[in-house]
Amino acid sequence: MSVAVFVVLTSSVVSFHLAFASSAELPTECGVFEYNENCELSPVAHLVYGDVVIAGGLSTFLALLFHHFTHKNMLKIDGIIKRVDGIIQSQEEMRIRRKDYSVQHLKNLFQSLLFTTSIIRRSCSNYNLTLTVHADPEKQQWLRSTSLSKLQSDQAVMARLLQTIRNVLVSESDVLEPDVINQTEGVCTYLTAISVEQKADGTMQFQKYEVCRMKIQYLMEQLQAYSVESHSFTEIMTQFTPLERFKASKNEAESAIKGVKS
Repeated sequence: MSVAVFVVLTSSVVSFHLAFASSAELPTECGVFEYNENCELSPVAHLVYGDVVIAGGLSTFLALLFHHFTHKNMLKIDGIIKRVDGIIQSQEEMRIRRKDYSVQHLKNLFQSLLFTTSIIRRSCSNYNLTLTVHADPEKQQWLRSTSLSKLQSDQAVMARLLQTIRNVLVSESDVLEPDVINQTEGVCTYLTAISVEQKADGTMQFQKYEVCRMKIQYLMEQLQAYSVESHSFTEIMTQFTPLERFKASKNEAESAIKGVKS
């Protein structure tokens, strides 16, 4: 745009001076471009020396200067855009690495949680065995105290695992899918409400042990469906929910027992 304005302005000035120069009368002894104490500059010389050389040179210099500044600013803008793109790319790569790590971490935690539930059930059985041991009262009291301490320690491990899982959900909530967070939180809430209770006969019982294991295994299947290549969860078609699975397996077992008896 600035070049077009310069061309139009220069053309108009040249045309004006050429028209003026053609109508002016010059002394015969002075040339068109001659300049001394006896000869003044002719209109054509004014045009060439004043407008074309000086103004044209200044305009060219300013145009080149502005072009240099514009090019320099464009290079700066390109550099800023590349840096921003690099930051965005690095943030996306960091997000993917965090997601891969969090899913793998949840797998390990639920594997440990599944193992801990088995340990708690075995500790309940060991404690119940101490109630039937025929020994002197002092030794029997020591066995009960030791078994009870082991059971409480296992329950504390399970509580810490559940809290660690919740911490992972909070810290990685920006990279995990909402469905995964909701399902995991639901399982943690259910397991937190389940506790070992002492029955009237003094024995310990792990309430709804099979349902707890079924829920943990179901969630582990969901986490196993995560693909490191696509960094997403593949869809799993499940016929039953964890509780429905438990009921179905229980009904199948009862049917098999009836068939054997018949």
